[in-house]
Amino acid sequence: MFDEGLSFDRIVVGSGSSGTHGGLVAGFLGNNIRIPIVGIGVSRDLPDQQPLVLKEAQAVLDLLGVDIRVKPEHVNCVGGYWQPKYSMGNQRMVEAVQMLARTEGIPLDPVYTGKIMAGLIGLARSGELKAGEDVLFLHTGGLPSLHAYEREVLGEIKLPA
Repeated sequence: MFDEGLSFDRIVVGSGSSGTHGGLVAGFLGNNIRIPIVGIGVSRDLPDQQPLVLKEAQAVLDLLGVDIRVKPEHVNCVGGYWQPKYSMGNQRMVEAVQMLARTEGIPLDPVYTGKIMAGLIGLARSGELKAGEDVLFLHTGGLPSLHAYEREVLGEIKLPA
């Protein structure tokens, strides 16, 4: 990323079991990278997710022998896009999956990356992400589950808002 001259104002990643999100927080702190990492919760909201990510990030730094304390302000979690539960879709996810497929040709799965993109879209619409910001969305996979939820993603089954 840096060798290529790329820079980002924020990075958006999924935050579920907290491994990816916590590892990124630890790596960025350990390397003095000051790009905010926004973790969109896929199974929990902020009060339950932030402590998990903080604990994971601290465990990584401790394992590596890096003398840095992870503070709550280092962990940015956003909730509200995963309901009604982890494995069930919602209308915002359907919109996000369809939008990226149609406009970018990027497949998202309905359980994980679709909900993360729904969160990113929600942050942009609310003004939390500003026009002109360079935001990197980390797509962590999950394509096989897209086919298991085909009727939901195509809008053939009514989902909760």
